[in-house]
Amino acid sequence: MRFPVETDYARWGRKRWRHDLDGFLALETLPSGLHLIDFGAVELGLLIRNRGATSTFYGFHAAQSPVTRRPVPYFQGRQIAPQRLNTVLVSDPSLYLHDDVRVGWFLGSKHVDMPAIWPRIM
Repeated sequence: MRFPVETDYARWGRKRWRHDLDGFLALETLPSGLHLIDFGAVELGLLIRNRGATSTFYGFHAAQSPVTRRPVPYFQGRQIAPQRLNTVLVSDPSLYLHDDVRVGWFLGSKHVDMPAIWPRIM
């Protein structure tokens, strides 16, 4: 499926996995790298660093400026994530819907009900 915004997966490393939601939830171990959960019209990007820690830092990016717009998935928080914790950075899946969308508050869209899915993913 071709999304209406520019994508760039390579900048997040060579380790990439694409899953549907059930496939992601069925993983017994979560390897470090870029995980893309395909919901059809949108995909949820998770940049994961599994350090084997008992606690996890979750980072959700702020809105993107029209001036500094970057390709998606878009992640922030690598510099503030505590090095002793596992890290999960989340790219807002609503950014795939249109070039004019700068933030969707991670609430999903008509394509995916993110509030119902977040607890299962986390």
